[in-house]
Order: sequence, then structure tokens, then C-alpha cells
Amino acid sequence: MRGARREEAVLDSIVSTAAKFVRKWGIQIDAIVPVPATRLRRPQPVVEMAKGLGKALDVPAFPEFIRNVKNVKELKNVFDYGERIKLLDQAFAVRGDSLRGKSVLLFDDLYRSGATMNASARILSEQGGCAQIYALAVTRTRSAS
Repeated sequence: MRGARREEAVLDSIVSTAAKFVRKWGIQIDAIVPVPATRLRRPQPVVEMAKGLGKALDVPAFPEFIRNVKNVKELKNVFDYGERIKLLDQAFAVRGDSLRGKSVLLFDDLYRSGATMNASARILSEQGGCAQIYALAVTRTRSAS
């Protein structure tokens, strides 16, 4: 298996595993919202995974519900949690109120410190008016020390 077919097979496997986990979790969700990338330079795998997970769970995915509103430098080389929080302050906003009162699965492909996921959850709650916010990340990295 090569190229795009291999990537699709890996994506399908990740989505299938995530869907099984969410079903076992036993939560009721109305929508899936991927955590936005701090810098958009290429297609983001998290968006494709969120769409696939939505399809597998029969709930809509809202890949652009949280949007970047300020230019933030890439966080991959920022290891201090406090600095990450400062960089993410007022970095995101929601698009509309279509998820107000809804139960949302906030989804990310990578969890490092939790700063981006926490900032996204705060925006979903404060601006989006989401009633419940669950979080799921498929990969966790170790922090550099």
C-alpha cells in the first residue's frame, strides 16, 4: 500500500478506534468540533479525522466553527505552559451560535500541554454557549524538560 491509499487506511483505523472509544464512553453529543491549528499552512489531519469521526458516529462535524482571530506563532517549539497560554489569549473565536445549548465533542489529533484544548473549550463555553464540552485527543506527546 502506498501514498494516499495508505494514508486513508491509517486515517480510517484512527477514526474507527476513536469512534469505538466514544461509543464506550457513553456520552451523547450533538456535534464534533476540531481544535483549530494555530497556524494554517497545509491541510490539517485533525479536520479529516473529525469529519470521519462525525460520519462514524452519525453527528455533524463543524471543522471551522472555532476560527483563528490573531496570528499566533507555532506552539510546537514553545514548551512553557504559561507562555503557551499567553500566546493563545484571545486567539480564537466561534462562528455564530449554531451550537448554543448543544453537547460538543472537542477533538484534537495531538495533546501536548492542554493549552490549545483549554483555550478552545473556553471559547466554546463563553462565546459558543455550548451546554457540555467533552474533549478527546488521539495522541499525547511528552513535554520537553
